[in-house]
Amino acid sequence: MRGLILKDLYALRSFWKQFVFIYLFIACAFLTSAMESGSVSFVLTSMMIYSVVFGSTVLLSSMSIDEAVSFNRYALTTPLGIKKIVKAKFVLLLLSIAVGVFVSLLICGALSLLPAFKGEMIEWSEIIAAMALFLIGDSFMIAVMFKKGVEKARYIYIIIMFALAVFVFGCAKICEMKGISFRILDQLPDVFLSFFAAAVAALSMLMSYFVTLRIVRNKEW
Repeated sequence: MRGLILKDLYALRSFWKQFVFIYLFIACAFLTSAMESGSVSFVLTSMMIYSVVFGSTVLLSSMSIDEAVSFNRYALTTPLGIKKIVKAKFVLLLLSIAVGVFVSLLICGALSLLPAFKGEMIEWSEIIAAMALFLIGDSFMIAVMFKKGVEKARYIYIIIMFALAVFVFGCAKICEMKGISFRILDQLPDVFLSFFAAAVAALSMLMSYFVTLRIVRNKEW
């Protein structure tokens, strides 16, 4: 599996400059916003969310290259096996997100040392919940990507994220109409909310892994 991940990283060499440029551009935009609003929490939340989107972009680019050369069709004739092929893509996604999160923490950590931002509280539970929502979208996207292909997966990913946003907004409006208060969430420990959001995201990724394995096994390559 290590070889598969290295293969993806080498294959994406021509894209890394684009990825870095876009990431730095987004970071500069968020930093400008922070200077105007005086909020590190907003920048960190935005960059953490973009880290998940960055991971999705890396994964889609990798799969696009594989499709162009029919790599999976060839790989399935080798001793690699289906599990390693699928697992490598999940690891690539999580690895890319981890890199984005690390860079985000470095930038926001340096920003928080400035006198204008000292003492600000970071809402970690909100950040983790937002990242979890995007990871749930990614878990759907990976299964679709192996089933329908990369190009269709790009559009379906947008639809999925829009549907999740509508679902969250809809639930909030229904609760408001029914007079259900969200103040109870403020009474719960942030650690509990963070753990719950992370657990849901992890469960969705695990379910996506097994669904994707089944799709790859049944697919005619």
